[in-house]
Amino acid sequence: MSSGMRFNFPIRSYGVICEGTYNFADCVMKRASELNDLEKDPKVASSIICKLVSRKVTLHKGSSMDVINTLELKFKDYKANIVRAYEDHTKRTLEFLKIVKSAASGQLCDVRIDNITSYLEYSEDSIINVAEIINGARNLGLTQGEVGYGRDIIKIGKSEVEIITENGIRDYTDLTDGSDIVLTFYTSLEELEVRLYPDTQDTNLIK
Repeated sequence: MSSGMRFNFPIRSYGVICEGTYNFADCVMKRASELNDLEKDPKVASSIICKLVSRKVTLHKGSSMDVINTLELKFKDYKANIVRAYEDHTKRTLEFLKIVKSAASGQLCDVRIDNITSYLEYSEDSIINVAEIINGARNLGLTQGEVGYGRDIIKIGKSEVEIITENGIRDYTDLTDGSDIVLTFYTSLEELEVRLYPDTQDTNLIK
């Protein structure tokens, strides 16, 4: 979980082991039941699942819900813990919504959060304070541990860029075709504007 893996990214499988749609959270549930953690130490299993819930997981498999139902029977504190985890997620999400709205001059069209990856979509005329969003996510615990690692995908109109932040350094990468984004740096003398757009010959290169 601490590695920053996306919990809710759906995977389609037609194998014998896991048929249909599932995600990382479903795999965690399946593994917990296979290791008999529910019987031997339901407190540990409860802690793991509550951590997932605090990060807003979406479960696809019915067997994952069976694990939750079993925990309710085996561990008396599970219900109280899961409620606290849900309340923690709700509080952080609402705070993050306030931050991403106030950090832009345009309209916020869509917000999605998956562990430490966020997707933010704004109207085409938006001017965004990226530092305010990233600092806000870090203060809310939406980054990975002490190293402050996080991923943010920001779409402005038709332009889209992924921002990877590690140890306070922002790396702008994975611009979609046709993207044209202007970064503004404020200095003691004047504003410095830098345009980012994919190279026409090498789409892996950002100019």
